[in-house]
Amino acid sequence: MLLAVVVGIIPFSVAAANDLSSISQNNRVVVVSKIANENETNVVLKKYKHKKIKSLTNFKSAEVVLVDDLELAKLRNDNSIQVFEDASIKVSKPKEGKQIKEQQIPWGVSRVEADKAWVNTTGKGVKVAVVDSGISKHKDLRDNIKGEFNAIDPKKSAIDDFGHGTHVAGIIAAKDNKIGVVGVAPDVDLYAVKVLDAMGAGYLSDLAEGIEWCINNEIQLINLSVELQKDYPLLSYTINRALSADIIVVAAAGNTFGKSVTYPAAYEGVISVSAIDTNNNIANFSAVGKIDFCAPGVDVYSTHLGNNYTIMSGTSMAAPHVSGVIALMLADLRNDTNNDGVISFLEVMDIMLCNSVDIGTIGYDGIFGKGLVKYPNKSLN
Repeated sequence: MLLAVVVGIIPFSVAAANDLSSISQNNRVVVVSKIANENETNVVLKKYKHKKIKSLTNFKSAEVVLVDDLELAKLRNDNSIQVFEDASIKVSKPKEGKQIKEQQIPWGVSRVEADKAWVNTTGKGVKVAVVDSGISKHKDLRDNIKGEFNAIDPKKSAIDDFGHGTHVAGIIAAKDNKIGVVGVAPDVDLYAVKVLDAMGAGYLSDLAEGIEWCINNEIQLINLSVELQKDYPLLSYTINRALSADIIVVAAAGNTFGKSVTYPAAYEGVISVSAIDTNNNIANFSAVGKIDFCAPGVDVYSTHLGNNYTIMSGTSMAAPHVSGVIALMLADLRNDTNNDGVISFLEVMDIMLCNSVDIGTIGYDGIFGKGLVKYPNKSLN
């Protein structure tokens, strides 16, 4: 099933926003204080007419509010704060799953040659966050889940009630436990960051909050199998903060059927992944343009809700194959090519480039990028 993402400016009716009769037109925005003091944004907002939606607790001081056009203009002229447009995010619902009697290694895991790497590395100890619809306590995943955060409602768990995040997590990290499927890096430390609800919907502000949580909790790698059709400043702001914190960010290139790569994959510094099928052909739904690598993304078998398994297609499935390979690399000290004790983003990119398989036209292209990612199982030093 193709996982398409629809993003747009959020429409809010007066009725849906509770008691907002005094606000003629509602703009949902995120207000972030330039002064890193707790509640500083709340103090500033007291000067303006607004309706508070929620606080973003992982920012030093940020609020999601509704304001009319006049107040929005005033906010944008206040030099003590930054004002960002919010947006809605929506992903398609996964197909129903089924049980698997015997463990299998999915074709995508074999294609990136992860199974050949397991004698040296299984990703153990690497902190990988799946920023998505959460992760279910699936029998193939629960032992790897080391932490969670629900950006929609921080008081609740990040258990997946939609299915998308669980499928992505299984591609990365399903356990080698004689049941179901095996992920690319079956022993990583998984972190469930829930930014999409039971309908597969959420807000850019929740996505930003989830990424901020990753920064605050020293996550090493973030998988973003979501796509936005335009460059929202709030997303750029948060992604840049993650990259500055030395977090590796892998993102789905987007299901645009040959049109441009979506965001956050289009940002420089974010690893953008297109999707191929079992014949190494580009998937017809895959985006083109700023592509770094390609990976399996058609008819991918992975974990689903209720201890079940299902097949899905999309660049959403391609990205976690690359995330899994990078997790294997981060746990393999042979990849510390300059022997400084840290496997950096640049080291990861250099090694993946040297070990990717060039398909399509010779050299780099905007369809397959630098080629099909494969784990570097040959000698590295």
